[in-house]
Amino acid sequence: MKTITVKIIDPSYLHNQMAAKLQRIAGKYTCDVDVIVNPANQTLIFGLGLDGKIKIKAGIGLILKCLTLGGCRVGKCKITSGYKLNCKYIIHTVGPNYRKNSEKHRMLLRDCYYNTMKTAIE
Repeated sequence: MKTITVKIIDPSYLHNQMAAKLQRIAGKYTCDVDVIVNPANQTLIFGLGLDGKIKIKAGIGLILKCLTLGGCRVGKCKITSGYKLNCKYIIHTVGPNYRKNSEKHRMLLRDCYYNTMKTAIE
């Protein structure tokens, strides 16, 4: 059985501190990994930002596959193959709109982390 340790980071810190790093590496996709986690929108259709960059690099196959998945609820995730990326799988997860800092939104964000890790382990 695999043990995974996850450190939950305050979303505002994550956004402010990691956004620049993600932007720097988003165009490269040079590392070989098992899973990439895609911050998707609820439709799973081509989004802006990192989601769009991932879909462009992965190719039309991923875009067409996402059209068949029926979207994804906030806090949940769906998995696809990696297509043209250097990864086996892409886990698409939808986070809450964190402009509303409430217990409900914190729980939905927790669900994103939990469901993503659970899917990655499976």
